[in-house]
Amino acid sequence: MVELTRGVAPGIVGAIDLGGVRRVVDVGGGHGALLCAILEAHPAVEGAVFDLEHAREGALALFASRGVAARASFVAGSCFDAAPPPADVYVMKSVIHDWDDARSLQIVGKCREAIADGARLLVVEPPAPTARGNATLDWILTFSDINMLVNTGGRERTEAEYRALLEAAGLCVTCVREAPSFFRVFEAVRA
Repeated sequence: MVELTRGVAPGIVGAIDLGGVRRVVDVGGGHGALLCAILEAHPAVEGAVFDLEHAREGALALFASRGVAARASFVAGSCFDAAPPPADVYVMKSVIHDWDDARSLQIVGKCREAIADGARLLVVEPPAPTARGNATLDWILTFSDINMLVNTGGRERTEAEYRALLEAAGLCVTCVREAPSFFRVFEAVRA
């Protein structure tokens, strides 16, 4: 996942608005490839990866190798059990599609607990295939959907299903942006 994220991160970063943001938390961010890309593009922003302890060493090494260690930190925790630390923006890439609806709602609910007035949640996921007119992309996303179902019990969701999930957690989707890859960025605030 780190290599995929490195490849698509510039497009994702270009699709999000971080004007006025001081702190970003990458929820379930693993080694922090997306956070590094955000910090490289926004030198005034600080950030943290919120993930399980086993990801700490890899994250700290990546922060150092990418030259952002002075502005990046790692906070150990489970997105099922604890709310992430305070931030202006929370970003989750390729997290929700790993889980069924109940577990996904639990993750988004923990993020909602952390979201203060003015803060935002950015859910970055590939939406389920629809009639896009791109057979190759539809095949890739269909394969990913089957992969998620078989290996994690998760699934790809349509844009409408992501909206419904975020709304069920007490959030309001303010916009959906298409990144220059197959990802979409669902931006939400407290309802």
